[in-house]
Amino acid sequence: MKKPKRFILSAFLKNALRRLSYKIRARTEAYAAVRIPRPADWPNQRVKWVVPCAVCTHLFEMGDTQCDHIEPIIPVTGWPLAPESKLYELEPNAKDMNVLIYRTFVSADKLQILCKPCHKDKSALENAKRSGK
Repeated sequence: MKKPKRFILSAFLKNALRRLSYKIRARTEAYAAVRIPRPADWPNQRVKWVVPCAVCTHLFEMGDTQCDHIEPIIPVTGWPLAPESKLYELEPNAKDMNVLIYRTFVSADKLQILCKPCHKDKSALENAKRSGK
């Protein structure tokens, strides 16, 4: 019999907020602000719109891009710890969920559209800064 997974509130909330953030209007507005009609010579004629990557400036189909926060959701300086309170019990080194909420749900001007390779590179750089490498 498998041992049940330990419930970690911060991980649960982080994943739930991420899923919710895909549905906010700001993401749609960020794409709408940069999309352009596909060039006539575009290989896939069924595509109506293409978007330029904010880093490499090449054009991509929308499915080959990702909406990225200009300022990372989790600061490169690290995720702040939750303030102590008599209202609730904290796990050791509990993270401040308010930071996650307010940095996840931002306006369209705080988002950028990146191709998947550029987004992967940007995320790797941010993670390296966080870990001090």
